[in-house]
Formats: sequence, C-alpha cells, structure tokens
Amino acid sequence: SDVYKRQGFEKVKEMSVKILFTKVSKIYYAGENVTGVVRVEGADGKDHGAVIATLKGSIRYGSKVKDAKDKDEGFKFSTILESTAKLAESGKYPPGNSDFSFSLAIPKNEKIYESYKGVHIAVNYQLEVTIDELKAAELFYVNTHGFGYGDKWGKEKRPSEFVLQAAPSEKMPNISRFLLVGKIDNVNVAVDDPLTGYIILKETGDSIVSIETQLVRVEKYEFQGQMHVDTTEIQNLQIADGNVPLGLEIPIYTILPRYYCCASFDSPKASLNFETNIIVLFSSGVQIGQNVEMRVHRKEKPAQNVQSLTSTPVSYTHLTLPTSDLVSNSV
Repeated sequence: SDVYKRQGFEKVKEMSVKILFTKVSKIYYAGENVTGVVRVEGADGKDHGAVIATLKGSIRYGSKVKDAKDKDEGFKFSTILESTAKLAESGKYPPGNSDFSFSLAIPKNEKIYESYKGVHIAVNYQLEVTIDELKAAELFYVNTHGFGYGDKWGKEKRPSEFVLQAAPSEKMPNISRFLLVGKIDNVNVAVDDPLTGYIILKETGDSIVSIETQLVRVEKYEFQGQMHVDTTEIQNLQIADGNVPLGLEIPIYTILPRYYCCASFDSPKASLNFETNIIVLFSSGVQIGQNVEMRVHRKEKPAQNVQSLTSTPVSYTHLTLPTSDLVSNSV
C-alpha cells in the first residue's frame, strides 16, 4: 500500500515501483516474449536515471542444513538465463503514474527448463527492474513445448507390462501366494495426458484391503560434493477396495497433478523424473508394490495451417489492454 507522510496540510506520496505482466497467469512459453509495463507511482516531476530490466532464470539445488540461519545455506545456484534491456534513458517523470513497457525474449534451447518447485530442486524465473535506488522483482513461469524427452526413449510411445508376485519366504513368512499382472499404456507420457493402463488379479491367498497407484517425483541433486536421490509422493489414488474377482481387468486412469508435476529434465548438477508404483495392502498388514519408471514431457506446439491462414482474408483490430487486466505485485 502507498505510504503517506503528513507535511503541514499536505500528503506526499512515497515513490513505488510495480511490475505488471500482460498475461494474468504469468505463464510464458520458451520462444515467447515476456511483456508488460513497469509502473512508477508517486514520482511526479522528479528526475530519474535509466530504467533497466533483467530477465533471470536459475536452478536451485541442495539440501537444508540443520540449524542454518540462512534459508539458502546448503543450496547452490546455477544460472540458466540472464538478459538485460534498457527500457528508458534518464529523464524526468511526468505527472501521475509513469509506465515503461518491456518485452524480453525467452530463448528456446535445451537449457531452458520448465518452472518447478520441489524439496531439493527449484527452477525459478523472474524479472528484475532497477531505476536508481528503486528496485522490484517478480516471478513468472516458463513452460516449453517439446521439452522433457529423454535420450533413452526419445519421442516413441513406450508401453510397459509388469508382474507383481509374492510367495512365503524367510524374509516374508506371513505372506500368501499372490500374482497380479498389469500394463501401463505409455510411460513416455505427456504432462497434459492421462496415465492409463490396467491390472488383473490372478491369484491371492490373503484378503486384500486396497490396491493403489502412487505417483512419486525423483529428485537427483548434488549436495556436499556427492549426488543424492530423494523421492516424494505427489499423488495416491485407490483403484480397488477390498477383494476383487480374479481375472477382472481393473482400469488405471491417472491425471498428473498440475502443481506438482512438470516435464522431466536432466542437468549436470540436478535432474527431475517421475515414477509410478502399484501398491497392494493385505488385511495382515503386509504391503507389496511394483515400481514403473516414467518419463514426462510436454507436447510439441501444434503446427498452424499456413494455407488456411493466408487464403482467408483477416481483418485486425488494435486493442488497448486496460490496466485492470494486468497482474500487479509491488516490491
């Protein structure tokens, strides 16, 4: 909020700077321009220096240090994007609010990873603005069409069949004979597509309490000179409750969660991938599971039909975006 200082019978408005993005969602794709305005308030008639905007992207990786005073202690940063543009030369602020338009490109290459925030890894992008002693910074989000394909599977559809079985042994004397088969239709899955497949129970000597699918993210990162792997559950869905008939095909249909899932990526110091687990819980308390490796990508951008666009007359109307349509956050 604006701060006012009373001087006699007048109120003097303190200067502030805000970053207003054109997109309400603040989601931009690699290859697009991040656009909007920098708004300065309370600077009527004052002189100002050059208006500088900087686009920054970085990977933060590591692990929290016990009793650390600094929240970033134990973490390292790797820069993946930094570009600067001068929005205006030195001058004088006009009466009222002063707006400086910005348009900075996000390059599209293998180092522009999608925005992500996990336990040990985060990929962040932000716009920073500097005008003399005034500073502001605002996060935005980056997605990338065609990003996340790995060298192992490429862009091919990859079905995966699995068998989950158990029998009494020295390590598991309380379990009965059990056999379940299943299939995931495509483990090289797009982030916007459902994960589908089925399971079939073939044999069980113990009553079943529940059968579930568990989606986990796998973060691999460097910490104190060594590579570490940490898995975190991000979704758990029950697909069968209690005993199910033998031979019945039970479908698997999982929507990847929007806020905890993004395209997989690999970098020298940090990487992110996903797995799904099929878990069976018995009335005896015994639990067994089957792990299925996955790769998550974002689909290529649909190609436009150039012929249809050029053969049909199109009229264009210039629109001025009202300030109410802009997203505002001040620093």
